[in-house]
Amino acid sequence: MQQTGENILAHFQKILNDAVHENLKYGGINFKYFTWTGIRLKKDTLAAITIMDCDSTWKFFEDMKTPNVLVIPYVDRGQVFPQMILDAKVQRILNWQTAIVIMDQTLMNEDRHLTEYIMHESIKRNIEPMSIVLYNIDDQLKRQKKRSAIREILQLFDGRSQSKQQFMIFSKFYEDIIEIAENMRMFHVGNQWLFFIFEDTRRDFDVTSVTQNLKEGANIAFALNETRNECQKSLNCTLNELSTALVSAISQMTLEEQSLYGAVSDEEWEYIRYTKQEQQYEILSFMRNYLKDHISCSSCARWRVITALTWGKNQEHQSIVHTTDVSGNHNKNFEFADVGYWSPTSGFVAHELLFPHVVHYFRNITLDIVTIHSALVLHRKNPPWQIIKKDAKGTVEYSGIVMEIVKELSRMLNFTYKLHDANTLEYDRYENGNETTWISLIAVIFVTAPVLYLVNWSAPTSHLKVQGFCSLESCFWYIYGGLLQQGSYYLKTLPAGGMYLPKADSGRLIIGVWWIVVIVLVTTYCGNLVAFLTFPRFQPGFDYLHQLFIHGDFKELGLRNNTFFENYAAISSRLDFQKYLNHAIVYNNSLQENLEAVKIGSRINVDWRINLQLIIQNHFEKEKECTLSMSKESFLDEQIGLIIPINSPYLDLINAQIYRLYQMGFIERWHQTNLPSMDKCNAKGVLRQITNHKVNLDDMQGCFLVLLTGNFYIFLCAATLDNNNKHLGFIVAGIVILGEFWHYQWHLKQITRRKFFSE
Repeated sequence: MQQTGENILAHFQKILNDAVHENLKYGGINFKYFTWTGIRLKKDTLAAITIMDCDSTWKFFEDMKTPNVLVIPYVDRGQVFPQMILDAKVQRILNWQTAIVIMDQTLMNEDRHLTEYIMHESIKRNIEPMSIVLYNIDDQLKRQKKRSAIREILQLFDGRSQSKQQFMIFSKFYEDIIEIAENMRMFHVGNQWLFFIFEDTRRDFDVTSVTQNLKEGANIAFALNETRNECQKSLNCTLNELSTALVSAISQMTLEEQSLYGAVSDEEWEYIRYTKQEQQYEILSFMRNYLKDHISCSSCARWRVITALTWGKNQEHQSIVHTTDVSGNHNKNFEFADVGYWSPTSGFVAHELLFPHVVHYFRNITLDIVTIHSALVLHRKNPPWQIIKKDAKGTVEYSGIVMEIVKELSRMLNFTYKLHDANTLEYDRYENGNETTWISLIAVIFVTAPVLYLVNWSAPTSHLKVQGFCSLESCFWYIYGGLLQQGSYYLKTLPAGGMYLPKADSGRLIIGVWWIVVIVLVTTYCGNLVAFLTFPRFQPGFDYLHQLFIHGDFKELGLRNNTFFENYAAISSRLDFQKYLNHAIVYNNSLQENLEAVKIGSRINVDWRINLQLIIQNHFEKEKECTLSMSKESFLDEQIGLIIPINSPYLDLINAQIYRLYQMGFIERWHQTNLPSMDKCNAKGVLRQITNHKVNLDDMQGCFLVLLTGNFYIFLCAATLDNNNKHLGFIVAGIVILGEFWHYQWHLKQITRRKFFSE
């Protein structure tokens, strides 16, 4: 065992003897020294100190078959990355299964074992494998070419907003990588970024300025090199610290055993004394604590890890401030938590997760949630979606499917929330326009018309003067008509008549500028109007509404005001929707529902199913009879959603959690729970059968009966009438057949109507 001409064994013997002489105050220690690894330790051996390479150390540890071990790697300056990554995997600081590794070409040439340790795996040592995709950056490139190379690498992983990707960056160009990745929107809730900041760039590193353009939802951590340059590291120094820790631990444990032995009997001592495994555990625990407090030369290499706390920082509960800027979710309130530090002696000492949001999501922060209830909603309580109950003390209780979803989301994503009723909040007025817009437009009309008149009047020659612009009234109507895109028509209809445009260049310049203004105004107004009046597109409904028009007894068709169906039917291409909307009587309150007409079968009301169920239930509780029924068919689904801020990074995450709730059946369960209680009016047996029904022989037997009856009458008439009146017989038979057909249709109509309004 030779290293740099020194005999390690001789030095180690001297170091260990000095440590025993200075620190062993109680008991005694017998040492044996070996210079080979193929040895078998005796059963009474308490501890072993090895100075070997990594492979020999792990082999010796496996032969020992003991769970208690303290490994102190001896790492040269600049070669810490392999050991750091290995410790992070062993201690489960880094639980990645795949990683995208980007490193400088210089570092790759200097440390060829780095990628090997990133991918290192061992089932016995509880080290899980990690698949990597390796890219290198030529650090000799100029700035623009270097940025192009970085962009080409990141473009391979761009556009995957819902995918989960892990990036490990070993580069001194971290600022360019962060800037380019942010422009490509790669800092979202699914990605994780770990940056290693080298020693030569550590002094210029400012975490606030580096992340100032990041939006919330980013998962980013930094490993900062805090290695001390003045530290003098040597193997002898490390051995001295380790020997002192071992001897002090044995001395302390011996003192504790002696104190305990003197206080109990021999029988009790045999029962409570430390076992060999417990002694080893106590020694290693004391050594770890001792090295943390007294380590000096072994702690030259030191890296500190910080992580950004970004989720929900701009939406976190505070005094609600209403501003017009709702899209500014850049870094304003980011916090940076100290994850811990790493050193070769202690490994990772962590008191925080590397990416806390990946595990704990919103970390129990409080978010503000606004719920909106219109007057109609408050009257109906908007079941089963939102239900508000307020007691005499003013305490508000929220329930319903939407509230259950929000409650479950808060549990799944680890946040608390505070509900606010939109009707009770005081909002700052949103300046959607300027009050002086119309005043300015009118002023421009009254200013432009006199200018046009003066320019036409001051033309140097008479042939340049247009007769139609010779009066102030004509100029005003021309300017006003131009605003309405009818300028030529207004000028032509004036008594003076005339050409449509001035002849002088000055007048034409004024008219040209005015028409440009008109085009801009009209285009902007029409565009905003169309955007405002555009209704959302819904999924098409079912195909059975047309059956309502088959029954001619329905004289009135009712429709509740301001429903989604009213808006949807106005833009739908379905003829039955349009026909219903054209004939519908829109009502606003319960008095206009005209339930008496519904009860007698002359009116049908269309509303959301839950509203109709409540109407039937309330009517049954009042009248104690079932005179109203409801269709089994739902031809249009109600559109319900949660509104979150625009460009929110949590949209895909929230959608995924809601979809999980749907898959597990929670939403359907909450829907059934919040529905009105079942009674004999809304039981399944009394619902109308409007589903598709295949025609069978039982349905056709009435037709065969009518046919046989008609044939019988024909035969009877033919047999009883003489030859001279045979035509009369056929006429009578035809009348009888038609009578039977009409009677059958009337009877079928009555049956259908009774089924339609059955109890």
